[in-house]
Formats: sequence, C-alpha cells, structure tokens
Amino acid sequence: MPAYSTTIFIVPINWSKQLCARSGHNDYYFHTLRHTFVTLSLQNGDDALTVKENLGHHSAAFTLNTFGHMTQAMRRDSASAWRS
Repeated sequence: MPAYSTTIFIVPINWSKQLCARSGHNDYYFHTLRHTFVTLSLQNGDDALTVKENLGHHSAAFTLNTFGHMTQAMRRDSASAWRS
C-alpha cells in the first residue's frame, strides 16, 4: 500500500481535463502546459539547467529530449546569430 493517496494525482488531472473541455480545447491537457512552459522558457533564453530545476528533472538531457521543442522563432534566431 503506497504511503500517499492516488486521489492526489487523479483529481488535478480530471480537473484540468474538465477545464480544457469546458473551454472548447478538448485536445489540451495539463501536461501540454508543461511542454509549452519548457518551449517558452528556452525560447526566452532560459538555460537548460534552469528549466531542468524548475521541472524537478534529474538531468538537463532528459528535459531537452522530452520537452525541448524547437520553434520556428528559435531556428530563425539561431540562424541570425550565426550570420552575425
């Protein structure tokens, strides 16, 4: 028997699904917000170690492999930096 109640985890997930469905975004879930947070953090210049710590991950490599989605703006900025 776990020392914690699984209800602690199920209630926020169900709540976020209901909230998204009520707002007309049936394909969005709480976990989508984590991906968005990481992408925006990296796009705005946060380093991988800071993002890793914010998410509570064990390594920056895991964070980048799992959540590090490259946006068109990030590709454009990178190309511009190399041209300079």
